[in-house]
Amino acid sequence: MSLQDDQARISKVSQLIEDAKAELSALAGQADVGAVTGSLSALKKHEHYKIYRDYIEHEDGLINNRNVWNINIQGFLFATYGLSVQKLAEIQVTHPEVTDIGIGRQALEVVIFLLPVFGCVVSLHCFLGVLAAQKAIAQLADEWENEASVKYPSGSPKLPGIKGGGVLKAHKWGLTAPKWFPITCMATWILLVLGYLIFPLPQSFARFFVR
Repeated sequence: MSLQDDQARISKVSQLIEDAKAELSALAGQADVGAVTGSLSALKKHEHYKIYRDYIEHEDGLINNRNVWNINIQGFLFATYGLSVQKLAEIQVTHPEVTDIGIGRQALEVVIFLLPVFGCVVSLHCFLGVLAAQKAIAQLADEWENEASVKYPSGSPKLPGIKGGGVLKAHKWGLTAPKWFPITCMATWILLVLGYLIFPLPQSFARFFVR
């Protein structure tokens, strides 16, 4: 084996070590990076705890971001849906004698049908994202409990629960809104579509809605 081959192999191994140090540093956050890169077993309990807690906070942030996106999109879609229905009602009131739906009215009816479909798709993806983050948090909590019971059997120092402050119901209740808001949006859109398809907008209601 030539000298160049040896140098290339040493360079490759050095790069792998540097990459591993960078990943551990990112996981450690504000913890003692030197202790982490040396060995995970050398970590103090609160430092090891912080690695898991930071990752759980990252998943909590993802849940928050996904719900904020969903809320903003749903608000825009509901407003657009309401304006489209109002415009369709205005057409029925101002031109009741017109039998041909026309391009404008046809476009409105397509929009009124497609908006709920898009709203359901967005909410479904948000719901799946929340479930994914929730499962990741549960997995991290279980891993931490196993690690702590093996590596730190003395239980010192006393640390709060890794999620929900140690109160299972607190964490469960905290996920109620992120989980049920997308479901509520999907149910609302489905009811709107069914109502639109089964019960066409009557003239009397259209006149009241335009007012």
